[in-house]
Amino acid sequence: MPIAHNALKASFEKLDHDLAWLMDGFAEVLRELGEGDLADRLPWRATAPAIETLPDHRLERYLQVLSIAFQLLNMVEENAAAQSRRGIEGTHGPTVEPGGFGHTIKHLLASGVDAEAIKAELPSIQLEPVFTAHPTEAKRATVLEQHRELYLLLVSRENQMWTPAEQNAIREQVKGVLERLWRTGEIFLAKPDIASERRGVLHYLRDVFPHVLPSIDRRLGDAWAASTGRPAEELADIDQLPTLTFGNWVGGDRDGHHLVTATVTAQTLRDLRESALQILRNRLQQLGSSLSLSCRLQEIPYDLRTALAAAGAGALGEAGEQALARNPQEPWRQFVNVMLARLPDGSPDAPGRYRHPREL
Repeated sequence: MPIAHNALKASFEKLDHDLAWLMDGFAEVLRELGEGDLADRLPWRATAPAIETLPDHRLERYLQVLSIAFQLLNMVEENAAAQSRRGIEGTHGPTVEPGGFGHTIKHLLASGVDAEAIKAELPSIQLEPVFTAHPTEAKRATVLEQHRELYLLLVSRENQMWTPAEQNAIREQVKGVLERLWRTGEIFLAKPDIASERRGVLHYLRDVFPHVLPSIDRRLGDAWAASTGRPAEELADIDQLPTLTFGNWVGGDRDGHHLVTATVTAQTLRDLRESALQILRNRLQQLGSSLSLSCRLQEIPYDLRTALAAAGAGALGEAGEQALARNPQEPWRQFVNVMLARLPDGSPDAPGRYRHPREL
C-alpha cells in the first residue's frame, strides 16, 4: 500500500503541475490571438470570470476552448499515469504494478502454476479490441494528428537532460500546436460521413498502433524474465505470444447505419488492406535504409546469394530487375528491394508476389 499511495500522490501532483503548464501556454496563445476574454475564462482557474458575463456571440468559441482544454486534461492524465508506472517499475521492478504482465505472472507462480504451463498457455490468449461506429465521437484526422504531436511533446518534456533553453523551445512548439488546433477547430460543423469516420480509424491502425505494439511484446518479455528468472528470449518468437487483433464496425455496421452499403464496405476493406500494406512498405523502407552493408567488406551468406539469384531469374519480371539494379554493392539492401517489389500491388496476376504474411 505505501508504494501505491506514494505513487498516487506523486501522480496527482504531477497532473496539477503539467495541466497548469499547458493551460498557461494555451492562455498565452489565446491572448496573442486577441482572445483575451476567452483566456480569462479557461477552466480550473480560481479567478475566472463567470461564464454568464460572456456575450452570446462568443459562446461558440468558448465551447471550442472547453473542448481543447478537456483534451489537454486527458493528455496530462494519460502521461501522468504512464510516468507513474514508469517510476514504480524503475524503483521496484516490473512485478509490482497490479494488473501488469509481471504482477500477473508472479501471482500465477505464487499460486502454484508452473512457468512452463504459463508459457504454453500464452499463445492461446486472444484479444480483439473493436472500433465502434459513433459519429458523434469522431474527430477529424488532422486534429487527431495534432493531438498526437502535442502528447509526444508532453512526453519529450519528461527528459531531465533538457536545458532551460531547450525546455523553452518545447514550450514554443506546444504553443504552435495549440494555435493550429485553435485555428483548425476540433468540432465537425456537420455530421461526419463514413469516409471521415474511416479516416479516424485508419489514423490509429496505421499511424499509432504499429509503433506501440512492438513495445508491448518487449514488455511481456521483460516481465517474463523478471518474474521467472528465465531469459526474455524465450518469448521472442511471435508464435509464443498472445494474439492481438483489431475489429472495426466503421464502414461495416449494417445494423445501425443506413448509409453503410455493400459498396461502402468494399471500399472500407480496400482502404484497410492498402493501409496495412503501406505499414509494411514503410517498415521495409526503414529496414533498407539501415542495411547499408557492403559486399566488399563482408562475405555474402549463401542463402542470401541464392535468394538474389532466384529473384534475378525472372520470378518478379521487370519489378525484380529494377529491385536488383539499385544498390549493386549492397546485397542486403538489394534483398529488401526485392521484398518491397514482392508486396501485393492490387494485380492478382502479378508474378512473384507474396500470397501470405508467412511468406513475407
